[in-house]
Amino acid sequence: MYSMQFDGRLDRQLKTVLMVMEAFARTEPGKFLYDVWGHSGESANIALVKADAPPASAGDRWRVLRDMTSITQVSGGRCCCGARCSG
Repeated sequence: MYSMQFDGRLDRQLKTVLMVMEAFARTEPGKFLYDVWGHSGESANIALVKADAPPASAGDRWRVLRDMTSITQVSGGRCCCGARCSG
């Protein structure tokens, strides 16, 4: 996905995840539980946010977005099954 920046998928995904994290950060703790998972060419399950430990601060949320971007840079366009994918 990192190499496919011309269509803006990664940018939209980052904005969406940030919007969800910001919205849930403003609710009472424990009211909503959510996980954020990623995948790369090396692993099908990369935990970015776990339900029992949501990002508490803006810095924590930024680190989640940074990790999402770095996963796409390392994967080289290969998905978890090893095939070359566009997304």
